[in-house]
Amino acid sequence: MRRIHQLGITFTVFLAVWVSLLHQSGALKSNKSVLHNFFDTTSPLHVFLWCLPLICIVVFAIYSLVHIIYSVMYFPTCPKAAEMLKRDMKRTQKELVKLGVFTPKQIKEMNSS
Repeated sequence: MRRIHQLGITFTVFLAVWVSLLHQSGALKSNKSVLHNFFDTTSPLHVFLWCLPLICIVVFAIYSLVHIIYSVMYFPTCPKAAEMLKRDMKRTQKELVKLGVFTPKQIKEMNSS
């Protein structure tokens, strides 16, 4: 299943559960507008239910930030791959000099900067 399908299904299920909770708690009255229902809430449960999507977005953002920071902190180093990449770059530079794309002086300037 594609990632977009998973996100769509998750969003739809969350939305259905959220609207169901709003309706069952009485925070969503059918004879009033949505804004009037939001500002007419007196129960802390109603306020929590109205703010639940925002809370979920904030929690997801914090989780994403922690995951990114953790991934950057423990990014694996691959010395063997780095050596292979350096060899490939030197080989490619030699081929470019042979083809006349660059002069040896230009290659030295590129490597020094």
